[in-house]
Amino acid sequence: MGGIGARGGGVAGPKGAGPFGEGGHLHLSALGGEAMPVYVYRVKTEDGRPLEGVLEAASEKEAIEQLRAKGYWVLRLRLAPSRVPWPQMLYNAWVAPWRERVRPAAMADFFEQWAAGLSAGMTSFRMLDVLSTEATHPRLRKICAEIKGEAQRGVPLSDLLGRYPNTFPQLVVAMVKAGEVGGRLEDVAREMARYYRWEDEVRRNLRARTLYTKLQLTVFFLVLFILQVVVPYLQTKTWQVGGFLGPLALLGLGLVGIWALFRLLLQFPSLAMGYDALKLSLPIVGGVARRLALARFARALAFLYRSGLSMAEATAQAAQVMGNRYLEARLMPLLRRLEKGEALSKVLEEARVFPRLILEMVRTGEETGEMDALLEKVADRYNSEAEAAMTTTLIALPVVLLLLMGVLVFFFVAQFYLGFYSGLFQMAGE
Repeated sequence: MGGIGARGGGVAGPKGAGPFGEGGHLHLSALGGEAMPVYVYRVKTEDGRPLEGVLEAASEKEAIEQLRAKGYWVLRLRLAPSRVPWPQMLYNAWVAPWRERVRPAAMADFFEQWAAGLSAGMTSFRMLDVLSTEATHPRLRKICAEIKGEAQRGVPLSDLLGRYPNTFPQLVVAMVKAGEVGGRLEDVAREMARYYRWEDEVRRNLRARTLYTKLQLTVFFLVLFILQVVVPYLQTKTWQVGGFLGPLALLGLGLVGIWALFRLLLQFPSLAMGYDALKLSLPIVGGVARRLALARFARALAFLYRSGLSMAEATAQAAQVMGNRYLEARLMPLLRRLEKGEALSKVLEEARVFPRLILEMVRTGEETGEMDALLEKVADRYNSEAEAAMTTTLIALPVVLLLLMGVLVFFFVAQFYLGFYSGLFQMAGE
């Protein structure tokens, strides 16, 4: 088991903790052996004190188990950027998004089945046993099969789900933990089903609104292929594909390489934060990204707060759901003020990334005691604004593509007829 070094209000590295971490655990790196991955964590102790630090563990699951074995409430856990093993970094960049993450629709089905089982009076073991064969996604069936035995022995569901962070994010783990403490697991399952249904609806709308544009791009490249390959064949009766498909293949390989490098660079927190900040500054796209991030934050905060979490814990988890690390980084340092009892509206105003509408709605919710309902209205508002902005963008984009295709077709048709008439003139001159 790896060592832990921690202190309240800051991060203590392995060097600061000496060769032995908290509890007398020896760091392998201190002996010159092969060092295990180092994780940076933020937790709450049993008496509610915030604690930050680092620990060495063979995997993220083991790190979570170490912290929870000490009675800590895990708020945040991630690999220290300078110590991420390259194989794990490559796995997180290229494999985990496809292998371990589950579509929102499948997650919604999973939690609806979970809520139905709890409503029927099933135990956690029986529910997981049923879901190990009936869940709609193979990844979820596999997880249920792996953890049902430990659930039968009384291990909390929040601890079990927390071992699969790429499938069950901290939002889910925090809500399940709150449901276990408050005896409201069925309500939490229904809330999670509602949240994932909303997330699925947002993605479906995005795909539906971009379908026409994707079809136009396909037609654009098809026309390019016909004009560059098929038309020359009709003119010469020989395939002249080398001059076109060679550069096309290089372009395809180049795009794949750029995508792979981009995914790898996003594993570095500073680069990922810079990319998220750049997205927010782009015209049109930045407005859509900001509205979607704010909608996710408001929706998640409403669900978490309604599930019984404290405002500080709910805000910390909701910040990680925004999908924008720049906005998250602006908010996270201010959460200690919430722990001291300061109003959420003042903390959000200090972050200087939330528009006045959210601030006023939160302030009204604090005064009336209807925070969750007002936050859901905020989420609906920003979701509608994001869809409207996407609609405007996607109306303009097809027009631009049509103009480009028109110019391209005109160029090749003009080239064809110029060649045709020049040949006729040469024949007439001879």
